[in-house]
Amino acid sequence: MPSYALRVIRKQPMRSAMTIGGISLSILLILFLFSIYRGVSRGSIEYIAGTKADLWVLQTHSTNILRSMSIMPESYTHPVRKVPGVRQISRMLFLLATISHEQRMIDHMRDSNSVSVYLAGYDRKTGLGAPSKMVEGRLPATDGEIVLDEALARRLKFQIGEYAQINDSLFRVVGICSGTNMFVIQYAFTSLTSVQALTAVPGLISAMIIQTDPSARIDSVKAGISTALPGEVAVFDQATFLANNRKEMNSGIVPLLYTNAIIGAVVLIAVLTLILVIMILERRRDLAVMKALGAPPGYLGRIVFQLAITIASLSCVVALALILPLLTAINTVSPEITGELWPSDAVFTCLVALAMGSVSAFIAVRRLRTIYPLEVFTASNH
Repeated sequence: MPSYALRVIRKQPMRSAMTIGGISLSILLILFLFSIYRGVSRGSIEYIAGTKADLWVLQTHSTNILRSMSIMPESYTHPVRKVPGVRQISRMLFLLATISHEQRMIDHMRDSNSVSVYLAGYDRKTGLGAPSKMVEGRLPATDGEIVLDEALARRLKFQIGEYAQINDSLFRVVGICSGTNMFVIQYAFTSLTSVQALTAVPGLISAMIIQTDPSARIDSVKAGISTALPGEVAVFDQATFLANNRKEMNSGIVPLLYTNAIIGAVVLIAVLTLILVIMILERRRDLAVMKALGAPPGYLGRIVFQLAITIASLSCVVALALILPLLTAINTVSPEITGELWPSDAVFTCLVALAMGSVSAFIAVRRLRTIYPLEVFTASNH
């Protein structure tokens, strides 16, 4: 690192520490938002990606299961089973419900420690639609058993063998799964018939997960299903359905990510520009001396740029040192908040920070134009 920049930083240790700390917080904010985005992205999509489906069948006009409602009669499965190339069908019912510990209060009031859950009922005979990553326990073997997402289980302090109350029904917790945390809500898995029993209308499903014969063409099977139920269903292959859900997930969090990242970048530029301008004003006479001694064109500007890059680099180091402990601490307090720091995100954020440092230096360098070599003699006369 440039020795002059380090001398300037060491000469004002308190100010330098506060400056690096403030800029580090801006970088830390951006890193944190990237990490939360990666965690939400994985949790929202990993369940769908891990499902061994060739085709997804939903109600017409529905495109995803994250923010789209799909309700169909279970009888729709009969014509689909007759479509050539269909090997296996799993009926799914997704339902928003309220989950809490088994109520033991005499007055039967609602447990205050209850949260919403995205309840997924799947066909136990096929196993399609079950969570793909089990952390503890097993999948439901009978009706009335349930598997909870690990963040939900930690949040509500559920243990294997305890009973969860969903709406007015009790479910025995037999397993804990991962990769099913959608940040604002978590999945829970039980049998299709158990979820159907929670609804007032029997025989409802939300989707059909289909596996095709190895020799069958996906496009042909897809066209056959659309022909069997004309205008009633929407059929998606696994790649398209995954992309649809990822698009829905991004539409909710990416604007927030960009907004906060821009705010962090603006704060970084403002703080660093202010510090650089103060440095120029405090060392005005030294800079005037350099001009009087014939400093080459651009020499003083390079000093300012070196100082800006040095401060930005040190701030990146501090932010990178803090991000993982921060994510761990937040996840301990709020298990539903899961962040993942990707090396590519860390590199990109640091490059942006260095670019913002260069912008700050460019703005501050304009103050050098007001410094004249004759100021040296004026100052000496006083």
